Amino acid sequence: KSQKDYINEYYAKNKIKSNVFEFEEDILNLMLSADLAISRCGASTIGELVQTSTPFIAIPYPYSMDNHQYLNAKYYSEKECCWVIDESKLKPILKGVWQGGVEYSVDTISGKLATEFTPEETKENKVLTDIHSILYWVDKENPNGQVPEKPENNPQFRFWEYSVDKWREENGFASTSIADIPREIDDVHKPEFAPKITIKSPSSATQYSRNSKITVNIDTSGKYPLTEVDIFVNDIFIGSSKRAPFSLSFTPNDLDVLEVQNRLKIIGYDAVKNKGEAETVFNVSI
Repeated sequence: KSQKDYINEYYAKNKIKSNVFEFEEDILNLMLSADLAISRCGASTIGELVQTSTPFIAIPYPYSMDNHQYLNAKYYSEKECCWVIDESKLKPILKGVWQGGVEYSVDTISGKLATEFTPEETKENKVLTDIHSILYWVDKENPNGQVPEKPENNPQFRFWEYSVDKWREENGFASTSIADIPREIDDVHKPEFAPKITIKSPSSATQYSRNSKITVNIDTSGKYPLTEVDIFVNDIFIGSSKRAPFSLSFTPNDLDVLEVQNRLKIIGYDAVKNKGEAETVFNVSI
């Protein structure tokens, strides 16, 4: 069975009216017929929701580049077009994580506890295994508040908990404890380990024509070898290079946005995903 089949069966079993689809050419009419949408926050999607006056709950993708999905959602929230939910602040159970209620993050490269400097690409979110029914973790009057001190006060708790306990035992799930969380912290991702990038060309002292071939050349140094650079002009991505010497050429006339003075930004990643940046400007006769 496909994932779509399983979702349809789940909705049918629980008597949830739904329309599950993989692609829909007439998405406009679906939006117009919706009372409420729950959506990630890409600019096109939420722009369409606003255009169709569809109220929506915005859940920004937490790992979007430069956190742009959150900024999109914040913009429309301030205009009272939507409600914003920060996924990182949700309890595990409310994100569909049923294994337990205590989350922690591990750096997949060092195997140690992630820090604020650990790149999102190398973080792995884990949870201590402590399986209970949702009523153990959530107060229905305040779903994202504190875990109920006495969940047994809910008259349904013992019925729900009995079924979950039985299922857990039948499937042999063993509980884990705080002792299973790594004690050492990630020591390969630190600000001082970020790759250092120097832009050799283009030069801010040169006046380029619209049809000039401009080649980006850089020098780099760092604790770990550089493996990739992303190149942006006026905040628009124009290409990547994954091989030394990490050069890339472009013609100003081919850029989507071209000014007299243009901002070039290089973002470089080393072998363990530490990130370094460098910027310069180049001038074009237009």
